[in-house]
Amino acid sequence: MRDLGDPSRVANSLANLGMLALYRGDELEAMERFTESMRIVETLDAPRSLVECLEGFACIAARRGHAERALRLAGAAAGIRESIGMPQPPWSRKLEEGWMPDARRRVGPAAARAREEGRKLAPEQAIALALES
Repeated sequence: MRDLGDPSRVANSLANLGMLALYRGDELEAMERFTESMRIVETLDAPRSLVECLEGFACIAARRGHAERALRLAGAAAGIRESIGMPQPPWSRKLEEGWMPDARRRVGPAAARAREEGRKLAPEQAIALALES
């Protein structure tokens, strides 16, 4: 895709590679792929890739014990997914089911609020949140 000069497909391919790395348990590689994809997405209108990256970053945040951040990122992904009419694929649902319950337990009663705050983020704000160290 790089050789063909198609940045949208490069971003999508990188997001997919990030998800594959997550499934293999390689968080560092996943973060690298998601970050590279997000840098491309910042310059394009590529909401599908953005959603996948946000979900990936949410999963990483949850695995690292950053539950509130994970919920905000997941909320941002869900809001964008909903706004473009993109159904949640089974692999994404399975990934979310693996980490979301623990994140909600950790945050407690404020979990719904954190997710809703994420849903209200503009794409640029969601990208900034995901790319914060």
